[in-house]
Amino acid sequence: MLRGQAGVGKTALLRYVLGKASGQLIAQASGIQSEMELAFAGLQQFCAPLTKYSGAIPDPQREALTIAFGTRSGPRPIAF
Repeated sequence: MLRGQAGVGKTALLRYVLGKASGQLIAQASGIQSEMELAFAGLQQFCAPLTKYSGAIPDPQREALTIAFGTRSGPRPIAF
């Protein structure tokens, strides 16, 4: 997690690091003021690069994630 006041160089630092991370899986998310009260607002952004590996998880979990992320419709997944 990278936090700091506006204008201190967070974005520049992240761009530099991303440029050095060729060949690596990068997962990132950025928050916006209007989603501050949503507990998992950044989760879809963060997990997006991982969706290509969804075939490696069991069907019930994969189905729950695709419905939660809005890539397919269906009934609300059961938590347990």
